[in-house]
Amino acid sequence: MKKLIVLAAALSIGVSGWAQKKNVSTAQAALTREDYTKAKSAIDEAVEDPTTKDDPKTWFTRGEIYTVLQGQQAFQSSNPLLEASKSYLKVVELDPGYKKSEMDARLLTASQVFYNQGLENYQAQKYKDAYEAFSLPITVSKLDGGKRFSSVKAFDTIVAYAYLQRAFSSYFGEDYGRAIPDLQIAKESPVTRDASVFLVLIDIYQKQDKEAEASALITEGRKVYPDNTELRNAELNLYLKSGNQDALLKKLEEAVAKDPNNPELLFNLGNGYNNLAFPKDATGKDLPKPANYAELIGKAEDAYTKAIAADKENKSEYSYNLGALYFNQASGIINEMNGLGTSAADQKKYDDLAVRRDAMFGKALPHLEKVYTSLDAKLSKLNQDDKVTYQSVIFALREVYAKQNKMDKVTEMKNKLDAFKAAEK
Repeated sequence: MKKLIVLAAALSIGVSGWAQKKNVSTAQAALTREDYTKAKSAIDEAVEDPTTKDDPKTWFTRGEIYTVLQGQQAFQSSNPLLEASKSYLKVVELDPGYKKSEMDARLLTASQVFYNQGLENYQAQKYKDAYEAFSLPITVSKLDGGKRFSSVKAFDTIVAYAYLQRAFSSYFGEDYGRAIPDLQIAKESPVTRDASVFLVLIDIYQKQDKEAEASALITEGRKVYPDNTELRNAELNLYLKSGNQDALLKKLEEAVAKDPNNPELLFNLGNGYNNLAFPKDATGKDLPKPANYAELIGKAEDAYTKAIAADKENKSEYSYNLGALYFNQASGIINEMNGLGTSAADQKKYDDLAVRRDAMFGKALPHLEKVYTSLDAKLSKLNQDDKVTYQSVIFALREVYAKQNKMDKVTEMKNKLDAFKAAEK
């Protein structure tokens, strides 16, 4: 009797396994007669059952069915092609040699399809979806320890760009932990190595306050792409932050030599010379003039003048700084005049200095008036920095007009300043 029970149990197991294998056949038959719902239901049951879930044929069949489902509108929203690709990957996991030529063709096709899908998601700013889509060709590339498609050069290119685009998807999705390793791979690939990769990595490191890593990348990037303007600007900003004025000036001079009609570079170069001509201590107090003061002033004036000439946007700050350069020289002359005595020699020197002072104010005036006119015309739309500049230029104009004995202009500037302050309260 016991033998009969054992036999019955054995028969039961055999029937169950056969029933599940039948699900694979049922799914194939349903697909042939275009009964897609039945085909999907049957194959999904088969991949869950212990007797068929480890059979590569089961997963291959599932891949075929889900590939067809992608073309059916009723199923498209669930992205059947992703499930098809996962099924094919499972086939390789279970048996790398199973229908190898057919599997290779399907995996390569899926990689191309998902790369394109990733681009669509990226353009639509669906960065998480883009990341997942770009991940598929990368996963395929790692099969058999990376050897399965190592001889397919066109596939190598797809994979290289998949890493790059996946990195950008993570970057714009602000998932920097995922972005960094992919960017590092893209940076070392001859296919995707580009200045933009350096710039994105630099930006991430700076956002994470990793200045050492950012600095190293800027140095590396400048060696590889010496003429890239964005990397050049990143380097200049690095020197600007460091406070190393001499090193900054050297880099600015090199940049201007290569790009002599760049108004921003010329403006920054002028600022560099200006800062050296009027040094200050840590508290902002004026320090003695350097021995090469006149040379520095001349260079600053030349750089500002060229910046204004090259400027197509008519930026007011370029004219403001040139006007301020003249105005500050005039202020320095006034300080010198105030320190003189009452002797005949001092009086002669005073008169000579007054001529120089008036000449400097005369040079400053058109530039200061240009800035005032520009800012006054858009007074209600000024940002905080522009408001500070607006007040400064009114103060300067009021003093120049007073020295020129244009008292109506002095009154006008006073009224403008009073009105502005009242509106700001």
